[in-house]
Order: sequence, then structure tokens, then C-alpha cells
Amino acid sequence: MIRELFLPRHIGSRYIIPQRVVGIDVARTYVSASQIYVKDTSITIEKCINDALEIGNNTTYEERVINALKNLKPQLNHYDLLRSTIPSSIAVVKELTLPFTEIEKIKMVLEYEIEPLLPFSAHDAIVDGIITKIIPEEQKSLVLVAAVPKEYIANHLQLLQAANLDPDIISIDFFDLYALYRKIASQKEAQGAQVLIDIESHTTRIGYIYNGALRIVRTLPKGIITQVKLMSDSLGMQPSAVMEQLMRHGFNHDDRSFTQSLREALDTFWQDIAFTLNSFTVQADHKIDTILLFGAGSEIHGLTSFITEKTGTRCDKIDINQVTHQKNIVTKQNGIIAQNCIMSLASALNFNDPSSFNLRKKEFTSSKASLLMKQLVMAGMLSCILIFGLIGYTVYELSSLHLEISRSTEELSKEITDRFKITEEEGAELDDLISKAKSDVEQREKVMFAFSGGHKKSFLEYLAELTKILHKDALELTLNRLQIAENTLTLEGSVPGDDQLRALVDALETAQCFKYTGRQQDLQKQNFQAINIKIPLNKAGGR
Repeated sequence: MIRELFLPRHIGSRYIIPQRVVGIDVARTYVSASQIYVKDTSITIEKCINDALEIGNNTTYEERVINALKNLKPQLNHYDLLRSTIPSSIAVVKELTLPFTEIEKIKMVLEYEIEPLLPFSAHDAIVDGIITKIIPEEQKSLVLVAAVPKEYIANHLQLLQAANLDPDIISIDFFDLYALYRKIASQKEAQGAQVLIDIESHTTRIGYIYNGALRIVRTLPKGIITQVKLMSDSLGMQPSAVMEQLMRHGFNHDDRSFTQSLREALDTFWQDIAFTLNSFTVQADHKIDTILLFGAGSEIHGLTSFITEKTGTRCDKIDINQVTHQKNIVTKQNGIIAQNCIMSLASALNFNDPSSFNLRKKEFTSSKASLLMKQLVMAGMLSCILIFGLIGYTVYELSSLHLEISRSTEELSKEITDRFKITEEEGAELDDLISKAKSDVEQREKVMFAFSGGHKKSFLEYLAELTKILHKDALELTLNRLQIAENTLTLEGSVPGDDQLRALVDALETAQCFKYTGRQQDLQKQNFQAINIKIPLNKAGGR
């Protein structure tokens, strides 16, 4: 979607862009998928689907899983995020205490920290972890780390991709179950030591939780089917009939032999669970306060009372439908969620995992371009467009500026040559014309001020004095040029005859502003028709 390239999908827990998330769970006897729709802060559980694996058709387990996934996929709507889970039984799960709280730093050291605790090389596994508790005052974090051999991840991906399902995130089943447990309102504030037991058909997952933080995870390779087989042998009944009556009546069965057989089977089963619980108590050094049941096994009538009787510890069943009691979660499933869909729903609802747990990395990284990569590419494209736009605009502005400068230069050159009577040579630069004009101005200023001490008033006084002595009507003087340069006034012109010339030089000789001493010489040399008299200036005589 285009808007994803420009807007963040969510800010905190508020989703700006609606998102559809699907969780997939592959179990021993079925596959399930849960589909949710996230918009703003509300979550709608749209679908919870499960499809049993075919039995007795001479196909392998992998083929049955692929066929079930192919049947399941068309029932899903278009989704934005696909999550899947793998069993915790194939993972090595360890708790670490790390001396920092930043997720980035924690992720960087997980593989190094857990490697000494693994029965295989960390190079042959994918490692990730969830932060179960942060202790700000001590700047510490409790982290539950899972290491899964790469071959299991490869096999898991092969199954899903064969059905044209390509998960974005691969998680551990019990990690998602723990996230679901934390969403249930009545359990959110639970304190003390709790044990979460998820009894499924072939396996039983057990997690130890202390003050809300998941500390230890174990998986037993026994489940409801194990008890059904024991009861079937004891009662001489078909396993399917035992299973049907077990799930319908449990300890409330009218037949005492059935309930006795159930008790005996559960006694054996509970011995293994009790051993695990005792190890939790020793390892965590805290007595178990509450036992919480999840999964299909929790549906057996009277099981919670049996466990309370055996352990002396309160046992409660967690109803998965409690999740819909959250104010921001609604369901379209008629208010009922099947037990077989617990794990897939837990995976889908963990879409906003703050620890960003994902086993799909390194060589298993999704080939699909991530949203971040799309945003970076779009940002790069927009940056290029902006840069080239700025370059184009700059070139256009510079071109316009150069054109304007060229026009202004031509106009200025013409103005200079016209005003200062400079002969413009072809190809002459504006700087040369300006230099010539400045030289001319400086020369004129030098003439104007050299003899006047820099005072323009004295120059005017010389002209006034000259006007007094040159009686134009009496001398009949025709003045062609009057120039002052180098402390000398040069007068060029003509008079009608020698008498007028003599009167002119006499007047110049008597003037106080001039130091004229060339009367005799000029009378002999000057031609009255072309006078060129140089008159020295008397600076001392000026006022």
C-alpha cells in the first residue's frame, strides 16, 4: 500500500494503518490458523480454523501437513503479516541475566552468552530471545533465550512454502502462549510463582512464571493420547471410544471403573509432571503458588480438582475465551474459540511483540522486501527527485542570472563608452572599460583638487576671477577651450587683433589669482587668431 511508504504502521499500540495478521500452528494431528484484524487500538478475531491431518492414506506426515495447509489457505483473507510457531520441544531454552536494558544491546550478545550452555554449536542454530523482565534500578534484564538447530527451521519453512505460505515471523509456541497469558485480564496482575501447563494430544508444555516473568520452559513428550492408550488397554475399549467419553465426562463418568482407570493413568502421567515441577522449585527457589491449565487437556472434567488433590496447590483452568473480555478485543467466532486454535491465536495476537522475537533471520531471512526497505527505497527516490529538481531549478536560475548579467553588461558598456567618450574595442571586457572610466574620473578629480587643497570652492574662485578680467565684449574674445591641469590654466581661443591680445595679457598679469609672467613672450609669439596661453596659478593668492 502506498500510504505504508510514507506513514508508520503504528505509533505505540495505536495502528494508523489497519493490518490483518494470521497465525499458523502445525501440530501432530492438525494444523490451525487464526486471523485477526487490527485497526487503531481495536483487535477483531475474524477466523479460527483448524484442519485435521488425514490418517491411513499411505502418505508421510509432511505430505499430510502440506495437504492440510493447502486446504486451509483458501479460507484466509488477504493478510499483511504471517506468523508461525515451532515447538519449544526442539529448542534449547535458557534464562540469562544481562547488565543492560536496551533491546539492541541484548540482541547483540545473545548468541555469545548462550553458546557455552548449548549441546551444539551456536553456528548451527538460530538464536533469539524475549525480555521477560527489566529491573531499571539495577540496570538489568531477565532474558529467556531460545536456540533452535537450523535444520528444524529449514524443515518448518519447507512445509509452509510448499503450501504457498511464506511466514514473516517464526516464533516458539510457548513464547506466544506466554504472551497470550499476559493478555488475559484476570492473570495480568498475578504475583508469586505460577506454573502454566498446556496439555495437548501428544505433548505437554510446562512453563514456570514468577511475578509475571517466564523463567523456565519444559516440554514432555506425553499428552492426552498417552492417557487414552493406557485406559484403552485397562478397559478393553477402542481408543476412540475412550477419547470420546474422556472429553465428555472425565471424572464425572457414571462408570466407576472408567474413573478408576482415568485416575491410574493420570497418576502415572502426573509423576512426570511432578518431577518437572519439583525441579522448577529447586531451580527457582520459590514454592509454586498456583497451577494454571491451558489446552485440550484442561477440558477434562474434574482434572483441576485431581491436580489440587495431588499437589496441595490450587489449580485453575484458564478459559481461552477470556481474551475476548479485553475491552479492545472482539470476536466474530460466536464468542467461542476452539482449543485447537489456542496456539495459532496466541501467535497472531503476539503481532506487536516488543522483543521482536523472530527465528527467521540469517540465511532464513524472508526474500520479501521489508516495509523498512520499501520506505528507504522510496525515501531514496524522493531524495533523488528533490536533488535533481533543485539542480534543475538552480541551473535555470543561473542561466537566467547569466542572461541578465550579459544584458546588464552590454547596457553598462554602452553607457560608459557614450558618457566617457571611450572608443570600445571589439571584445573589450567590462572591467577594462570601467578601469578606463575610473582613470578618466581620477584624472579629472586630480585636476580639480590638486591645486585647491581638496576644496572645490577655490576652483570656483579662479573661474570667477577669470570672468572678471576677461571682458568678453571689450576683448571680443572667442573662447574655444579652458583647461586647468598641473597648476596651470590653459586658455585657447582668438581675438580680432593685436590690441585685444595686449589687453588680454595685461589683464592676466594684474590678476592676483595668477602668476602670469609671460606677457612679453606671448606678445611676440602668440597669434591673435589662435591664442594658446598657459597661465600659472597662484594658490597663495586664492582665498
